[in-house]
Amino acid sequence: GEQRVHSTNNLLTGVAWGIGDKVEYSIEDYAAQLLEDSQYSAEAKAAVKALINYGHYAQIILSEVNNWELGVDYAETEPCFGTLTATAADLEPYRFVQSGNDPLISKVQFTLGLNSQTSIRLLLTTPEKPSVTVDGEAAEVYSSGDDEYYIVIKDIGAGMLGHTYTVVANEKETYEFSALSYATVVLNSSASEDLQNVVKALYEYYMASVAYNATLN
Repeated sequence: GEQRVHSTNNLLTGVAWGIGDKVEYSIEDYAAQLLEDSQYSAEAKAAVKALINYGHYAQIILSEVNNWELGVDYAETEPCFGTLTATAADLEPYRFVQSGNDPLISKVQFTLGLNSQTSIRLLLTTPEKPSVTVDGEAAEVYSSGDDEYYIVIKDIGAGMLGHTYTVVANEKETYEFSALSYATVVLNSSASEDLQNVVKALYEYYMASVAYNATLN
């Protein structure tokens, strides 16, 4: 099937890059038409370029994880527009923040999913299933065995990548983070260049989407 990139605005909803020859309308086709059309604003075109960049770098990571051979198992996106400029300092405002204390929770892990829809998984190591809220609403808690429980925040659109979620476990321990919090961790680590590139591209895609959305208001 196809890998799809969705965002919170109409401009970038539903475009796709896909496997083999199964794509009916590729992101490159969409981008080429939009970038040549004078009716679209500079902000719209910048957002599409940022999306192309993100797709390019995300494919590299997804191919590594799924053992795809780009250009054979998976249709490769075209080379990127420009150079990634995001730095760890740019991502500092999105750092993961933990407060409070629940002695039953011994470990907290945070991951970002790029396959299909962008999602966040927060995993808690604790002997009992915790009660968890996300932005004040009860969240479904899943078990992965061995005293590990997790929640998933799904379908995070481009305009919400920087949104800070407030997660409370057992009414005792609080975590504040966004999808970009993962980027902060990566850029302050010894992670591979491929992984650093994809989170830089994710941040730049978010910033371009915010700038574009601002022109619609």
